[in-house]
Amino acid sequence: MKKIKFLSILISMITLFMLMISTSIAQQAKTTKEALQPGLYNNGKVDYATSGIKFSIAGEDVLSSVKSIFYKIDKGEYVEYKEPISIAEEGLHTIYYYSVDNVGNQSTTVAYPVVIDNTPPDVILSADLKLYSANNKLYGSIATKYSIVAADLLSGVKVIEYSIDGGTYTTYTTPFTIDKAGEHTIKYKATDNVGNVSDEKQLTVFVDNVKPIVKIVPSGKFFEKDKKQYAPRNFQYQIEASDTESGVNKILVSIDNGEYVIYKSPITIEKEGDHTISAKAVDNVGNISDEVKLTFTVDVTPPKVELKPVGK
Repeated sequence: MKKIKFLSILISMITLFMLMISTSIAQQAKTTKEALQPGLYNNGKVDYATSGIKFSIAGEDVLSSVKSIFYKIDKGEYVEYKEPISIAEEGLHTIYYYSVDNVGNQSTTVAYPVVIDNTPPDVILSADLKLYSANNKLYGSIATKYSIVAADLLSGVKVIEYSIDGGTYTTYTTPFTIDKAGEHTIKYKATDNVGNVSDEKQLTVFVDNVKPIVKIVPSGKFFEKDKKQYAPRNFQYQIEASDTESGVNKILVSIDNGEYVIYKSPITIEKEGDHTISAKAVDNVGNISDEVKLTFTVDVTPPKVELKPVGK
């Protein structure tokens, strides 16, 4: 009877001891996790942190108390834990740790994987319409949309921000335009999920919303009669365009309401009758001038002459 009672007490003590060890291990893991919360990111599978994060390990033993804690990083040697741990080398690492109480009981070894991320994201700004460079300036139109993308190989991008003309940084979500003419500076940066911030980048662009001016210049003076303009077939028509900002990219011309084509050299029209020359110009950021038209009549029919005697 005494033997059965002794065995029952022994089993109860062993059960209590195992429960204490299990509780101690769980508390160690919890304590380590709680100590890492500031600046720590978890993607649902693993923790990410910078080298500035320190990892603390704590143990608890309700009977003889914890005597020592030991740890190692990756394939290193176990050493006694004295103070919070930091890891300098970027990449995936595993911290292994266990504790020993004052009567020699050793806890189960716990493995804690963590990815060290010290590299800020790469960030790039692009425009959907080609920016034109001239006169030491970069020109864009009011229709130009600016996109910002960022990439981070480890913890991932948390936020992209941008600022225009020294204003407050705004979170980037969708492409944006600048509809005010003149020079503007876009500053932009990105932050990853553990707080690494990219270098601030910037793009200065001159927004050109001024349309070119175009005119049609005949090589001679028209003869006017009955509100019509008459020209000989040897007249040439030169088209001139100017632009005060990004400059003229191309001139387009249409004859007698035909399809617009690129103007290359002065035009000559020899066919008799009414004609219309239409022209417009496009600058280097896509602004299109107002259309101009010149209507005239080509006269190739010589006059008739007749001699009649008139008498004395």
